[in-house]
Amino acid sequence: MVRRATRMAASYGFADPLAGMVVDRSEARAEPEAWTLEELITGLRALVEEKHERALAATALGGLLGLRSSEIFRVRVGDVGAEVVRVGARERKNAASRRDLPIPRVVRPWLEALREGRRSPEAPLLLTRYRRPGPFTADTFGHWLGPILARVTGRALPPKCLRKTFATWALEAGLDEYRVEAWLGHRAGNVAGVTSRHYLAIIRGRKLQELAAQIDAIVAPLLAGAPPAATRVPATPSASVRSDAG
Repeated sequence: MVRRATRMAASYGFADPLAGMVVDRSEARAEPEAWTLEELITGLRALVEEKHERALAATALGGLLGLRSSEIFRVRVGDVGAEVVRVGARERKNAASRRDLPIPRVVRPWLEALREGRRSPEAPLLLTRYRRPGPFTADTFGHWLGPILARVTGRALPPKCLRKTFATWALEAGLDEYRVEAWLGHRAGNVAGVTSRHYLAIIRGRKLQELAAQIDAIVAPLLAGAPPAATRVPATPSASVRSDAG
């Protein structure tokens, strides 16, 4: 425990008296890689064909909704409604991490498949199988989902990269950075700058529904094998996704 504590201190720029080192934190916390949207869609299609319900739901929660790995395996059955998923209720990050996210239409049937027949609202949405019955832990979740993602996407990255994958393709597709910041559960200003500190509270509840429609418009055609829709969807009540797109 002492060794681990001193190494952590070294990663923050303090001297490690046991090893005599100081780590450059900017180098130690290098940004992880991310899958491309095309790689993510390829993986989701493979999981749909394999009827791998747990991996499909976990991948969608990370790659299409931007949840942290810890948020994914801590989601309970009662947190998932027909249109909204409650995220971060058991997280200790910050107040912004506790949020209710509208569920894009393409994701709803995948989450509903795991809710069917589950009576206890406090039961984990994702359960381990075979040799490790019960809920996931931080270690078992990554060890389970990592090899599956490497196989279906063709690139071996840890499951935590799903969140960065979402943020990357969402911003590259032109989704509003202030809304993406609220969606990811970041503290105001972490992504979009100082301006969002003043307006984030106003737009949070009003704009997330529009962002769900934009996610549907981008992802649904790709899952159906059609050319991608326009990356920008007008922020009006008429901006909706066809009911048969998913």
